[in-house]
Amino acid sequence: MIQGDIGAIEFTRDTGSKAGSGAEYFYSAQEVKAKFAKDAKSTSVSPAEIRAALSERFGESGIKALESAGILKIVRLKDAPEALRVLAEEQGASALYGADGVAYLFSDRMTTEDAPGKLLHEIGEHYGLERMLGADGWGRMKKRIVAMAKAKGSVAYGAWEGVKANYTEFANKSDSELAGNERFLHEVLAALGENKAGMQTSLWREMLAAVKAWLASKGLLVDWINEGDIANLVSGSLKKAMRDAEAGLVAPEKMESLVETYFRQIVSAMKAADQLIEDCA
Repeated sequence: MIQGDIGAIEFTRDTGSKAGSGAEYFYSAQEVKAKFAKDAKSTSVSPAEIRAALSERFGESGIKALESAGILKIVRLKDAPEALRVLAEEQGASALYGADGVAYLFSDRMTTEDAPGKLLHEIGEHYGLERMLGADGWGRMKKRIVAMAKAKGSVAYGAWEGVKANYTEFANKSDSELAGNERFLHEVLAALGENKAGMQTSLWREMLAAVKAWLASKGLLVDWINEGDIANLVSGSLKKAMRDAEAGLVAPEKMESLVETYFRQIVSAMKAADQLIEDCA
């Protein structure tokens, strides 16, 4: 099952249906969204009801913290910013991540049962897995994905080959090139979360533990979150990776490192210039 911001839908696979590869084919996030975009139905649920459902699951203090930080807004669709409202109507979306960095949940496009999964998806899109796991943790996770995918016949191998068959941009790349491709690895991880076998791997369970610890550090109650719930969060993180790649953005942690490097280079250049002036004096 895929549980993203379009609700829970049945996950289907074909064998050898793409590029004649004979590999299991995993539908991408984009294809799922396009195929099932109109699944969101209008409801009569109020923002207060959605908030109450979220507070019951995540804790009142956690939801209040997200709202105070400007990360979460729960509104009726008619009260959303116009650009988001139009996009939501076009896509049939029940939640969207705005250009202002705010996750908008449209109360009258979801049920109280849907709300926790929607929020996890939007949290994933806001923060991204790298920030949640930390640079070292995300680095280890990527190495695990690459190592597991080398075992032919494994669920990780099927996800890896399926994503390669799905995208022409990946089809002609070597496995060593793909091992360093952030978006590709996000796609493989998302594909693992699209079926029960993938969610039963040690990789997925370790990620579940790490993400729950991170969410708890933000003041959210997490005892109820399981392997399937994390699929929502991974789906959101995939969207963030795609958005950042399209915009040419650098992850915050990497940006800090780059700024520090550039600063050192500038200081070094200034010292060299001072020395040159002194030598010429």
